[in-house]
Amino acid sequence: MTVQEIRIGANRIGALIGKEGATKKALEEKTGTTVQIDSDEGEVRIEGEDAASVLRATDVATAIARGFSPERAFRLLEDEDLTLDVIDLSAVDSSPRQQERLRGRIIGKAG
Repeated sequence: MTVQEIRIGANRIGALIGKEGATKKALEEKTGTTVQIDSDEGEVRIEGEDAASVLRATDVATAIARGFSPERAFRLLEDEDLTLDVIDLSAVDSSPRQQERLRGRIIGKAG
């Protein structure tokens, strides 16, 4: 059994769960994992028998937690060549305006 745990902000828990649990259920079905969400603490526990599937499910959950729509995040499961890399833009430039400009360029290339 492989287990991954991540924390997500309270404002993204609803996006991960989805309407009537649809996003969570789809993630579990597509990856063969079990996803447990502690709404109070923002803790997400993903477990499954296949380590690669657990890691892919974790990437999808992380993408949703970072602001991706569930539909866009699920693209990580459709194409094995897609990966999620979280970049700390404050290491590049401390100005919020410059970070927003850089964010737009990065997302535009990934789009």
